[in-house]
Amino acid sequence: MYIAKIIVFVLTAFIFTAPALAVDNEVTAAVFTWNNMGEMAPEDVSKHYVSVSRASDVIQHSIEYSDMLMAQKTTTYKTEDNARFSLFNALGDAVKCWESDYYEEIMDGSSWRVVISYADGSEKEFNGYGKTPPDADKIKNLILALADFKTRPLIF
Repeated sequence: MYIAKIIVFVLTAFIFTAPALAVDNEVTAAVFTWNNMGEMAPEDVSKHYVSVSRASDVIQHSIEYSDMLMAQKTTTYKTEDNARFSLFNALGDAVKCWESDYYEEIMDGSSWRVVISYADGSEKEFNGYGKTPPDADKIKNLILALADFKTRPLIF
């Protein structure tokens, strides 16, 4: 029992101090949002959220539906540390050259948003529709490789 309490204390301390141990400009968390505005039909309106943290081996995928059949579905998955760290390293490099907004003149019924959190407490937000930032496909593939998703998350 005593050992279990120590393990819980150490893990809790690690989760809350991990951002403090990171380099100030290091990416510590990211939330990817895909918004399908239902251009084809009202039942197509949905939002996908994928959230991942450097300090946690759990990735969360939520789908929010606008119809009355299912309001929201959230699934969590365990991730491998190496795959997650590869994502954060690639993401940290990629966002250095990203602009805030990526919009095309045409609207295809969907939009995306990425919110990046850094170890120093700052955040950056990137938005768009139609157009994607450099290395978006690489980041998307790294996210999709993190887990065996029951429903493939929509990203970018």
